[in-house]
Amino acid sequence: MHDYGASCAHCHDPHSTQLRIINKALQAAIAERGVNPYWAEKNAKSFAEADRQQKETLLCAQCHVEYVCGPGVDKKMRFVFSWRKVRDLDAFYREQFGYQQDWVHAIIGEPLIKSQHPEVKTFWESKYERAGASCVTCHMPKVKVNGRLLTSHWLTSPLKYLDRFVQGKPLGAYPCGECHSVPPTVLRAQVLRVQKHVDELQKRVQQALSDSIDAIASAKQAQKDGKPVNEQLLRQAVRLHQWAHLRWENLVVSENSMGFHNPEEVLKELGEALDDARQAQLLALQAVGSLTQTASRDGH
Repeated sequence: MHDYGASCAHCHDPHSTQLRIINKALQAAIAERGVNPYWAEKNAKSFAEADRQQKETLLCAQCHVEYVCGPGVDKKMRFVFSWRKVRDLDAFYREQFGYQQDWVHAIIGEPLIKSQHPEVKTFWESKYERAGASCVTCHMPKVKVNGRLLTSHWLTSPLKYLDRFVQGKPLGAYPCGECHSVPPTVLRAQVLRVQKHVDELQKRVQQALSDSIDAIASAKQAQKDGKPVNEQLLRQAVRLHQWAHLRWENLVVSENSMGFHNPEEVLKELGEALDDARQAQLLALQAVGSLTQTASRDGH
């Protein structure tokens, strides 16, 4: 079942088999900000000093985080872990790289952040983390192999383990059973319900972002055509769009759990993204006087 790029040596010392991390950018991030800068009482300053829960999460953090890799818009090469949650990314990338680390939107001509796969940082501060779970708890449960109980290295979605139970082909203890006593079918339905709720909200954010792009692009075209445009309102619209896009891109497009790693945070951030995107659209329209003209035509 193991058909991807992770190998034993990424997480285990080849001589002692003890847990280890080898990603240089992660090591640098830990040296600067600790193993989890959002959990003061457990924020050890090195992998060696971290407890078992943190170590198991850090193994996955070698890949499952938001990072900058390769040449940016400014052609500079970088390999940097932001080691920050989505709410702190905008300020960090603006201060560190002038927002030039990723890409420029072809329609509005503005730099945006292209997040990677920030599962670990989304997981930070979640109810699961605070309950003592790590990535291993849910993604590497105990399975029976030739009568022996071993740690699964399938490294897949817990839903696939639940599906095996539903199909009558269990691999061993199902991952959620370590904390929950309800049947696998009930837990599976609960997971899908949360993901459906998040998906419904993210679709609204996606539409709002599309509408704000259209409004900003129209305002910029009006500038090119020599029409009066309020530069301050347009700039505010762009900033609001960047904030909204960052949260949607990070927590939906790039994060692979459709909100389940931290439902409360994801729903909160997407709600703010929806508000920011709609405000961006409104300000861009106001910048070229579209709303005033519409109101006059309507007789208000």
